[in-house]
Amino acid sequence: MVVIPANVADMIKRPGNVKVLSTCDANGQPHTIVCGSVFLLDEETLAVGEVLMKTTKKNLEENKKVCFLVTSAADAYIIDAVAKERIGSGPILDGLNDKLSKMNLKAHAVWLFTATGVTVASASHEAGKKVA
Repeated sequence: MVVIPANVADMIKRPGNVKVLSTCDANGQPHTIVCGSVFLLDEETLAVGEVLMKTTKKNLEENKKVCFLVTSAADAYIIDAVAKERIGSGPILDGLNDKLSKMNLKAHAVWLFTATGVTVASASHEAGKKVA
């Protein structure tokens, strides 16, 4: 487990930033989605609403390792993580669904991920540098 740096956490929290989630199936075939429902549960845990995630859900059941890409203008970070839990009911899911209802969307569950590493992915001389 690693602590997600404050500047990366701020990028995750900003609604206009692009957040992408990549998974792989049991055979290693990658699958990537834009994931607008990403939020932080704490400084080490990311959460994602299971909204229209048929292939991603199947992949997460087969392979727990994932990668998030968070971008804001020229800044970008990759967060390596591991799926640790799928929550199908309760206050976390209810709170997310309250927010999603304004967009006529509904999450069937919330997936929790433990961050295992953070790397700079910006187009800069810092690219590839581990920051957590």
